[in-house]
Amino acid sequence: MVEGDRLEISAAVRNHTTNDLALAMSCSASGKTIRVTSPENIAMDSLEVEGEQLRYWSTEAVSEGKAVMVATAVASNASDGVKLSFPVFP
Repeated sequence: MVEGDRLEISAAVRNHTTNDLALAMSCSASGKTIRVTSPENIAMDSLEVEGEQLRYWSTEAVSEGKAVMVATAVASNASDGVKLSFPVFP
């Protein structure tokens, strides 16, 4: 990724529990190399048992360095997340 580039980050959430889940998904950037340009938090009314949802966030590389993105899904009784690191070049 190069300064000024725009990238769409996606994350899938799957419900492998025995109950429908109300959950919230979020994507955040740490540091000053990249920023999320779309809403960072997304609330979902319900995810059915064995259901799957895919969510997208728009980002922009703003300065050289190591970009770190974290996507999470949080329900009342379960949570999960993924962390992605990659370089931003000048």
